[in-house]
Amino acid sequence: MVDMVLLTKVFYHCSIYIEQPYNLPRGSPDKQHFCQRRQPSQGDRGSQRSWASRTASIIPSKRTYAATNTRISPTCIAQRRRSKPHPPGEKHMIEQPAQIHHSYLRLIGTMALWGGVPVVMKVTLSGLDPATFNFFRYLLALTILFPLLKYNRVPRIPARVKVYLMLLGACTLFPYSELFLIGLEHTSAATAGLLNGLTPVIVLLLGLLLRMERPTWRIIVGMLVSYAGVYYFISTGQPATGTTHGDIYGIFLVSLAVIAFSVFSLSNSKHNRNYPSLVVTTYVFLGTFLAFIPATIWDWWTQPAQHVGMANVAGILYMAVPASVIGYLWFSHGARALGAYKSGLFLNLVPVFAVGFSILFLQERLASRQWLGVLVILAGIVWTSIARSPPAAGSAESTDEIKQS
Repeated sequence: MVDMVLLTKVFYHCSIYIEQPYNLPRGSPDKQHFCQRRQPSQGDRGSQRSWASRTASIIPSKRTYAATNTRISPTCIAQRRRSKPHPPGEKHMIEQPAQIHHSYLRLIGTMALWGGVPVVMKVTLSGLDPATFNFFRYLLALTILFPLLKYNRVPRIPARVKVYLMLLGACTLFPYSELFLIGLEHTSAATAGLLNGLTPVIVLLLGLLLRMERPTWRIIVGMLVSYAGVYYFISTGQPATGTTHGDIYGIFLVSLAVIAFSVFSLSNSKHNRNYPSLVVTTYVFLGTFLAFIPATIWDWWTQPAQHVGMANVAGILYMAVPASVIGYLWFSHGARALGAYKSGLFLNLVPVFAVGFSILFLQERLASRQWLGVLVILAGIVWTSIARSPPAAGSAESTDEIKQS
């Protein structure tokens, strides 16, 4: 009677696995090793086991599909042990130093690329209208960004967000790109680079005015020091490469451009947190490009024919590929690895690279008293960035405990 029950159980389970071979959970050991009989070990040889005990060793239980019910060979177990990956914590500890090292190098390289923008524009902009230059710059950048969107398969964003980003680019990046290049024609690359380095301070000032940032005495001191350095830099003498009146006009235009870019940075921060940065940058660039179309047509209609030389092509390639696409990718990688606060501190290197490149490649000279203004500006920028440091984890936890008590 017992043998009939066992035989019925064997046929029942065999019929289930033959008729429905995929009804087991995916990845379960029974599905992978079903009916793989273990080679009898030395202890099993010669042992007198009943037919029922030998049959139960290869048939999984009806109630559970535990791994103990499937007989797996010792060779398979050894292979699994050899191919076992590192624990997540151990693997993270091995890869973390190399990733941080590469992130620092990418951020420094990005600041060098962005610091070289005034120098490259000063050399390659001659003979070409700023609107035409920016038109081809954003056109080339979009031909790179849209294939990246398709390759990375980023999630879609609502249509209203796309329209908002395009309007944001047309209202902020369009005047920034146009005014910055026009102002660069009337001032030195070193001066433009220093003013462009004030972007974090102006963003903070706008945040204070709009009550998006809580003012502290350290932040206020850093802002006052930065603006005092700008005033001292302008009032103590101009670079030898430009006239006084023309340089003041260029400083005014570059300052307006920096304010426009600061508005863009402040308005863009919300969508950068909610959507991928690649999507946000692409649609902002698209709106900027569409805004440059009528401006470029107007320039072609009202001005004589412009000759595009190799220097202009080199400048367009630099602004489209290294300064826009590569710089964006490197900065995004560094921001993900180090965080927004630490990566933002590297922006203080942009005016340093700008002044260094202008002296090295353009032979621009600053008055001896202007170097003091440069140091004051950099000190104010660094102090303001450090003053915005987020609270430490320990202090945050203690604050929460005080509130709860």
